[in-house]
Amino acid sequence: MEHLTPAQQHWQKVMASRRGESNGEMSRADMTAYENILHRLRADQSQLSNIQGNDRKAAYKREILPNYQGWIEGVLESQSGVADEVFTRTLVWYIDAGLYADALKMAEYAIQFNLPLPDNYNRTLATVLVDEICDWSLAVKASGKEGEVTASLDELLVLERITEKSDIPDGARAKLYKVIGLTLKGDENQQALALEYLQKAILIDKDIGVKKEIEQLLRAVRKQDDETPKK
Repeated sequence: MEHLTPAQQHWQKVMASRRGESNGEMSRADMTAYENILHRLRADQSQLSNIQGNDRKAAYKREILPNYQGWIEGVLESQSGVADEVFTRTLVWYIDAGLYADALKMAEYAIQFNLPLPDNYNRTLATVLVDEICDWSLAVKASGKEGEVTASLDELLVLERITEKSDIPDGARAKLYKVIGLTLKGDENQQALALEYLQKAILIDKDIGVKKEIEQLLRAVRKQDDETPKK
């Protein structure tokens, strides 16, 4: 597959930025630029519809996403908040592809301006973010398989921050706290904080499945307290 040249990506960036600054009145050139990238999006959607496996779909998305990078950078630079299907659709693709750092940068902008997701999504962006990132993290943890790409602790904390004020289902919020808690649990220096997150999770959703981990952490934290020299 051919990727865009740096010059083509720069042109994308300029046109996306101009579209954001147009205040709803686009020139013919601006409209053509958006129509062109929307056409690319539709062609890639058509290709994806012919792929069955999620792993193969994720691999294809990782391959094509560089062709949208210029447009995405232009949208972010404009900070206009203009609704943009190309931006929101590729944001979801970044999540699906496991490219969480880029996805979260885009998501912070989209949540700030309350950008709508494409029509086939019946969840809010914040809910999609939490569900997709956390469900995969929990699946990998349950499998015990090493080497799979999941969100890092820093990325999970960014996810918590940017969705903090969003209205998402209690189950999703509890799931986020659970994943953060389980990620922290492996660090002996962070077990008290891990306990806090898991306790917050179970207070929101009593069936979130962290009772055993809370009991383990309570014992570990008490032991640490007992072993800490008293002044």
